[in-house]
This record gives sequence, structure tokens and C-alpha cells, in this order.
Amino acid sequence: MIFLCLMLILPASALLCVAVWNALAWPRVATVCRDLEQPAALVSILIPARNEEMNLAACLRAALAQGGEVVREVLVYDDHSTDKTPDIVNEFAQRDARVRLIAAAPLPSG
Repeated sequence: MIFLCLMLILPASALLCVAVWNALAWPRVATVCRDLEQPAALVSILIPARNEEMNLAACLRAALAQGGEVVREVLVYDDHSTDKTPDIVNEFAQRDARVRLIAAAPLPSG
């Protein structure tokens, strides 16, 4: 009988201790976390593209819309596209200074 009482009381006591600890400690944790908040870091987005004229405009719009002022630059690496991919990037670059086109180096012969 004593063993059965101990088996019920010990887990209940442990749960009570955890609940009391959470109730007392949680407000302090939240305060510390609020004090540590920093402004969001700026990020660069690199978009590799080759013949992406059908998808690139939507991709650039989505990249530029991320978190307001968080996006510092959007670099589009054009890998020898034969469609209007560079033209689309240049149109966006004229409207938004964060967009830049990076042309791939010429491929070696062979």
C-alpha cells in the first residue's frame, strides 16, 4: 500500500515542481529574449539562371518582396542564356538598384 502511494505521489510532485519552476522562470526568459532582439541582418540573394525568361520575373518579384528592407541585393548569375533572361534582369535593375546581372565568363574551347 505504501509502495502504491509513493508511485502516485512522486510523479505528481515532480510535475508540480516543473509547473512551479515554469511559472516563476518563464517571465524572466521572455524579458531577456525581448532585450536581445536585434534588427534583421541584411542578406544577398543569388539566383543562378540559364534560359529562365518564363520564370525569372516572378522569381525576382518574390526575392525583392522578402521582408521589406532585409534584402540588400539580388544577384542574377546568367549562365550563357540564349533567351531574354539578361533583358528581364536589366529591366528590373533599372527599377530597383538592388538587382544586378552577373554574366558568366566565356567557356573555354573544347
